[in-house]
Order: sequence, then C-alpha cells, then structure tokens
Amino acid sequence: MHARFYSFFDGPGRRKATIDHAVSFPGHPERLTIAAGTRRACSTMGVMKYPWLAVTAILLSAGAADIADAMTYKDIAGLWCGDVTDYVFTPNKLTVKFHDGKPANVFKITKYTYTNDSVRIDWVNGAGKASVTVFAEFIGNTTTMAQQQNGDKPRRPFHRC
Repeated sequence: MHARFYSFFDGPGRRKATIDHAVSFPGHPERLTIAAGTRRACSTMGVMKYPWLAVTAILLSAGAADIADAMTYKDIAGLWCGDVTDYVFTPNKLTVKFHDGKPANVFKITKYTYTNDSVRIDWVNGAGKASVTVFAEFIGNTTTMAQQQNGDKPRRPFHRC
C-alpha cells in the first residue's frame, strides 16, 4: 500500500482535480484513487476492465454494416441474359429460355438463401429432382452476375437485359 499526490490540469494554469491518495492492495492490480477533499474513489482499471467487450461491440457493428449490404430478392429478380440462355427469376419459379430455339424450361424454386455476396437457389426440376445453384459476382449495382461452377456445370456470366 502506498500514497502519492497527483494534480491534473484542464488547460494553462487551471487545476481540474487533485488526487492525494493512490492505494494498491496486494494481489489486486486495480488502483484505488481518492480525490483530495472528497470521499469519492474510483478504480483506474475500470476504464478498460473488459476490453473484449469493446472488441466484440466493434466486430458486431462491423457485421451489422455488412448485413446492410446483403443480397436480397430484388438483386436477382427479373430477366438476366447470358451467352446460351436467359433466366427469369420470380418468387417461386426459374424460367430458362434457350437461344437456340429449344422450348423453355420452368423450375420450381423452393428456397432463396441470401449472403453478403451471393444468392443460393434451391429448385426442383419437372421430374422432382432437387438441385442447388449459386449466383455471385454481382457487379455494377447488380447489373452483372455469374452462375457459379458446380461440379460438371460451368460458370456462366449474365447481365441485366
């Protein structure tokens, strides 16, 4: 245990506060300070006693900023033109129109999953087989995108028609 005298200044020649006792107890890293002429005390360790809380708050707010930019249905809805096919996305249907004159295919969309930079679409073909397709690389205020490669299916770029 020890005592010291400290003065703090609020500008040129003006004393803001005076501390006339600073006490440490064995086994406790906190320092208890008592302001001169008062019976108030504060711990100097309390300012950053829980730095992990500050870090957590910063990371969560950064995550919230990312969420604000997450993909939504409006980013993929409507007509997209590609080299071989055009896609039309509605809330529960994907229509694939072929450029070579083949009849269009219509697939039932069972689920949209949105992330910060992609849209995953779960869909079912006419025979009842479930499949998943991921679209990403949204660029230019969502004016271009690409169907991501999946197994033997190649990456396919699209743009708004």
